[in-house]
Amino acid sequence: MEPFDLLPYWDDDALDRLVPPRKGRAAYVELHNLIASSEGPQDWGPEDLDRIGRRHGVDLKRAFHRERLALYATYLHHAVARGFTEPLRRTLAHLARTLRLDAAALEPLHEHAFGRTVAAAVADSHLAVEDRLLLYTLQHTLGVDPAEADAAYEAAARERLLVSVARALCDGALAPEEAEEIERLETALAVRVPPRVEGMLDEAVHRWQVERGEMPRTDVFVRLLPGEVGHLSTLGSWREVNYARLRVALRAHREALHRGETAGLTVPEEALYGRTWREGHIEVTNKRLVLLRGGHDPVTYGLPSLAGAERYRNGVRVAVKGDRSFLLRAGPDTGTLYTVLWRALHPSRPLPASGR
Repeated sequence: MEPFDLLPYWDDDALDRLVPPRKGRAAYVELHNLIASSEGPQDWGPEDLDRIGRRHGVDLKRAFHRERLALYATYLHHAVARGFTEPLRRTLAHLARTLRLDAAALEPLHEHAFGRTVAAAVADSHLAVEDRLLLYTLQHTLGVDPAEADAAYEAAARERLLVSVARALCDGALAPEEAEEIERLETALAVRVPPRVEGMLDEAVHRWQVERGEMPRTDVFVRLLPGEVGHLSTLGSWREVNYARLRVALRAHREALHRGETAGLTVPEEALYGRTWREGHIEVTNKRLVLLRGGHDPVTYGLPSLAGAERYRNGVRVAVKGDRSFLLRAGPDTGTLYTVLWRALHPSRPLPASGR
């Protein structure tokens, strides 16, 4: 009977790998082969287990418990893989009675089979009607506790969803089509991403918008010129940089400096003028970079006067044409500050990967 194979009566070496030697092994082999060679469940039953056990002098209701469970588990997975139809369910129940397996012994097998079926059902990110019916039938036929069933489904569906989330977040930015796919998965699988992950998704959406979407528009603390648009307003601090000292301090990283790959480098203290960070507002528009300090006149740089921006671990170095530069810090907004400045300065060039 499908899916069982006959066990060898004559090859002890082969049999030893399948059924370890012990008293009554021939009885179990005979029972197994009676089931395996039959046309269907009408050819065997509980009386055969008793008859074979008596003839061999072994109580098969107690002996070979592990093997009897394995036999049942094989047919259980076979039945589930073929849709768990009513004839398959009847055969499975008849097999449990024949092998004298009670509900307590079968519970772990049933929970495992249900968990595997749930995982398979959500693997393609689409829970079809047939999948739902199969899970419902399995749960009620196998007697899986509703709370356990819900927990198994929740775990498998959430894991499938989070795999897709991780794949989408591998570059730290979430494109609109990726966000739509995650929402589709949430609907299809009837699960939601955890609040912590939802926060990561929101940050990734914002990052994609800043890096690749339309430039942000925001209010700034300066009077806008005709045709001027505010892109960023943030609290921050700044100090002037001695670039000659910076090159000396980072001479071991000269090639990275030349390539502009500075995101992993730190501007050292000895490359900064003075000892005090000036604090205030940093404003970026499509025309200017403005540094505002209370009680002081604004310091304004037209974008054409800036030679470029570099991302460092501890800030953004802005180069002014004429060999001057300064380091800007904006706390958690430092990355956004760099991105907005780069895009404002180089509107037709992609953001360097090393600066993200």
